[in-house]
Amino acid sequence: MSLPQFVTIDIGTSSVRAAIVQSDGQVLAWHAVPHVPLTPALGWFEQDPEDWWQSTCQTVQAVLQEPGVMRTRLQAIAVCGQMHSPVPIDAAGQVLQKRVQLWNDKRPYPQVLEFLKDPEASRLCRQQGNPAACAWSAFKLAWMRQEQPEVLQQADQFLSPKDFVNFRLTGVPATDLSEASGSFFLNQAQRVYDPEVAERFGVQLRQLPEIHPAESVIGTLTASAAEVTGLPQGLPVVTGCGDFPAALLGSGVCE
Repeated sequence: MSLPQFVTIDIGTSSVRAAIVQSDGQVLAWHAVPHVPLTPALGWFEQDPEDWWQSTCQTVQAVLQEPGVMRTRLQAIAVCGQMHSPVPIDAAGQVLQKRVQLWNDKRPYPQVLEFLKDPEASRLCRQQGNPAACAWSAFKLAWMRQEQPEVLQQADQFLSPKDFVNFRLTGVPATDLSEASGSFFLNQAQRVYDPEVAERFGVQLRQLPEIHPAESVIGTLTASAAEVTGLPQGLPVVTGCGDFPAALLGSGVCE
């Protein structure tokens, strides 16, 4: 019996990986392209989103050449990746920065300290379900507001690494709850973006991608993405989730 096959992609900190996984869990093909974070200053960690996309195309093209992989059996694409690295894109979908801050970038530390002086900080941390930390996208955007205000103003959307790749695959800006919950913009009880927090950080709610369940289909592979990846046009793309939540699910941790 011919089993369905799925394209899986991981936008990691040290490499981009792609695999073809059969519906019974068998990994039919796997390929990785390594890359390294750039550190132009102490505590800074950056990467170029265009490198993620080029590596995605390269790894997908490679796994499609492996024995046992059949384009006619491919059912969907799922992407996970490193979290908390907001990629600013304009209304035309163009990236506004050559390099973006990664999850482990520490440059927003002054913004974290400033936030903690706010009498409402403790309440907001409880409301968002997170302590104030450099990792979260909100504090990276607070740094951007101070140091690169033109980028903050020009951005139509801020997308995490896997959401950026999904956007290149489908043309649809979207995210999932795992990414949204690590942004510090999400009210954890209501599971919606918090307008009070967005205003405090100088971000418009419209700049934050719509939240979908991780397994929801957000769009299909565009003709241009099909051409550069070798995948069939129209293949469904699901929202996916952050890499650590995906690893937990893969380990059987689901409750």
